[in-house]
Amino acid sequence: LERTAWWAIVSSDILQKMLLKTRPYEINEGDTDEVFKKNVDELCYAIEQKSTGKERMARIIEVLTKARNQFRQIPINYNPEFPLIGIVGEIFCRLNNFSNDNLIRRIEKFGAETWLSDITEWVWYTKVEHIRKLREARKRFSKDMLIAKIKNSFQKSDEHKLLKPFEEDFRGYEEPEVPEILEYN
Repeated sequence: LERTAWWAIVSSDILQKMLLKTRPYEINEGDTDEVFKKNVDELCYAIEQKSTGKERMARIIEVLTKARNQFRQIPINYNPEFPLIGIVGEIFCRLNNFSNDNLIRRIEKFGAETWLSDITEWVWYTKVEHIRKLREARKRFSKDMLIAKIKNSFQKSDEHKLLKPFEEDFRGYEEPEVPEILEYN
């Protein structure tokens, strides 16, 4: 269940990134939202089907690849003059359109592209904090630390598999790892 939930989080974040990367440049308003909504439904269906983990992962990758192709087919008028604005802050406010008064759409209307710190980033932050607290509690060589490290390894591997079809799309949008960001704190 935990691993499937992780796949759902990473996959939905990928679709969100494709939405944000495409929508500011769409020629026909609403095309990107339509592709996004349709593929979120497809993703949910793929995730909820009973199967082995391997089969489920394959279905999710298939849905994501199909979604990627649909996003790529949306007619756009790319404008290199549009600034790229990072959306950060408290997780609920940045992710909830009501709470942030549709901030992303408002920014897009002014001629900019946005990049959102997503749920995946928050999960990685909580994992880094968990490991830091284990170290502070002198549990560097404990069962809890071993479990945390193993989970991190599987989650990194799964995230890499899910992002693989989007390497070309997200080139230039690479994000630093959470520990690197925390060094600037």
